[in-house]
Amino acid sequence: MAIFAPRLEDIPLEQLTGKKIGYYIGSFDPLHRGHQAVIDHALKQLDYVILYPVPGGDTYKNRADFSVRQQMMEAVYKLDPRVILTRLTPAGIQERFKTLIGKVEIVGIVGSDNVNDQLNSPDKDKISAMFMRGTAIPAKHAGTTFGALMALPATSFIVNLRNEDDLTHLHGMFGDRPIRDLVKFEPPVSHFSSTQVRAAVKQDQPIAEMVATPVQEVIQEHKLYKS
Repeated sequence: MAIFAPRLEDIPLEQLTGKKIGYYIGSFDPLHRGHQAVIDHALKQLDYVILYPVPGGDTYKNRADFSVRQQMMEAVYKLDPRVILTRLTPAGIQERFKTLIGKVEIVGIVGSDNVNDQLNSPDKDKISAMFMRGTAIPAKHAGTTFGALMALPATSFIVNLRNEDDLTHLHGMFGDRPIRDLVKFEPPVSHFSSTQVRAAVKQDQPIAEMVATPVQEVIQEHKLYKS
């Protein structure tokens, strides 16, 4: 499959200098139309969005293979010049950006569930100290989810409000960094979730409303989520 979207490992760094770049990470297992709506919205105010499925290396989720989730993204965004794809490890992403720090603006793109989980965690100070701070990634996390969370330093956030989440009590701040935009989509988009898609596949229910045709084709090709 031909890929025309820019790859982070290939894109000339001078092309990114001075730009606003979204860093959108998640399981994307699978990528669904809610994710796509977030990307479309972010690109109204940013120059590029790096779309990256966290690779794994943790014990709390059993995800589809990293390369398969990458295949979904490539199938959907292969012709979009503003969505940056990559097969680099988190450490590779950080290395690629090291000469750009201070020359680009990184905007973290996260869901409100992620924000709430962090702020309600007993380890919130520890999490905040590493989450999208661009701190050096320890060798043991060079290719893991935690490395992906650490790789790039976000100076502000776009937050997608999930379901009935309300973050007005945060007064526009995620910890010590500003929330530049709270995104709220109307149903059914606001209720789409990867969990919902996986359950529908397992039960042989239609998923066309929730995921794009190329994603459906990848799911079928690899026989995902059936067991």
